Amino acid sequence: MTTDADAIFTAALALPEPLRADLAALLMDSLDDQTDSTQVPEHLMQLISERCDEVARGEAEIMTGEEAIARLREIAGAAVAKP
Repeated sequence: MTTDADAIFTAALALPEPLRADLAALLMDSLDDQTDSTQVPEHLMQLISERCDEVARGEAEIMTGEEAIARLREIAGAAVAKP
């Protein structure tokens, strides 16, 4: 980073968290105009395709987001409870 960018970054870090979040959102929005955020990397497209095939073949377990979170909480709770 340049000296100017370092100074801006340091000043931004000194802002209260809500203002930093607003600033981050503004900066991200400014990048959206310059990048193609709809382009998915090839390796992720391959993974998505494989997962869709598993679902179509009935090999994948389908669950809601709420069910997935509940399962993760159970797993995390069991891991914490183990000595």
